[in-house]
Amino acid sequence: RCCGFGGLFSIRMPEVSNAMTADKLRQARETEVTTLVTCDPGCLLQMRGLADDSLRIEHLAIMLDQALDRGPAPLEPQTVAKTVK
Repeated sequence: RCCGFGGLFSIRMPEVSNAMTADKLRQARETEVTTLVTCDPGCLLQMRGLADDSLRIEHLAIMLDQALDRGPAPLEPQTVAKTVK
């Protein structure tokens, strides 16, 4: 789902753009996630601009860097996918 930034869309229609972002953030909060991850710099700016402190908005590269700094996490049995042949 679009974050509402969309290039000039957020400039030409800021009310609609912000409403789309607010809806996306509301849906995220309803799932009780603590972090949203995006690869798009526009989405990153748009969501960070409207998010409150209860939701962390990060770029994928930052999340990968942090994961690599911690080293591999042990896999729990329920997180290991079974290979289907």
